[in-house]
Amino acid sequence: MTLSSKEQSSTTAGKRTAGPQSDSTIPAKRFVAKKATNVEKSFQHLVDRDAEESLSVLLTRRTRELDAEKGRAEALKVEMTDLREEMTALREQSQRQKEELEKQISELRAALDVQTTQQDVSVNSPEKPLLSPRLSSKPTSTSSASCSPSGFSIIPADSSHFHRLCRQHPDIKIREVKPEDHTTLLRMSQGRADRYGCLLFRFVTPEEKYRAWCVTTNWDGSRGKWELPGNLKEFLVNTMRQKFSPMSGRDEKMLINRINEVLRTPRQFALGLIH
Repeated sequence: MTLSSKEQSSTTAGKRTAGPQSDSTIPAKRFVAKKATNVEKSFQHLVDRDAEESLSVLLTRRTRELDAEKGRAEALKVEMTDLREEMTALREQSQRQKEELEKQISELRAALDVQTTQQDVSVNSPEKPLLSPRLSSKPTSTSSASCSPSGFSIIPADSSHFHRLCRQHPDIKIREVKPEDHTTLLRMSQGRADRYGCLLFRFVTPEEKYRAWCVTTNWDGSRGKWELPGNLKEFLVNTMRQKFSPMSGRDEKMLINRINEVLRTPRQFALGLIH
């Protein structure tokens, strides 16, 4: 069955009319899709920016917390250092108190021994004290007496009639100290006068003498011990005054304390300077 020419014309006109309308809807759809894509990109950009800002804030906060932790760690280190120093000071103080207590006990024992000896002498000879064969035959004075390298002398101590035996070792041969030895001793002492004097004492004193003097000898013969030889003491003081001029009384006292310390118990001399 064929269409008439009029119907064909109408159909053709309808197609032409419908064709342009279909083509106009395609760009509109593309525009909407593109707009939606742009909106989605803008939203994603906002989300990324917010996330970045949140991460930046979090990072800043973590950094501050880390800095605070570092500060607390440094404070703890300083506190630990202070505690170590305080503990060291307490140990040194305890050691000094222990040594002082030992000195006091030794002094009390020496005083008790001297008092007992005096009482025995008074009982045996009320008019004339009985001296031991080892004691000097020199007459004693009620006011003062000096120590002699060759013997003993009884010296009145106070109003309670306590006496102490003053004994001094005879002079010894002092070892020669060369300039290079002085340089080595100064380096070992790190510039401290008392350390230098103690090292010098160990250097010039014969090893057998030092070993024999330990425990029984000190600088001035106090607490019932023997006194160092006079020429050795004079050499040490004069050398110290030359190397550390002017030498204060505090330095001399520290030197005496340090020498008494090495005489209290035997010590090994450093670096083998004693041959």
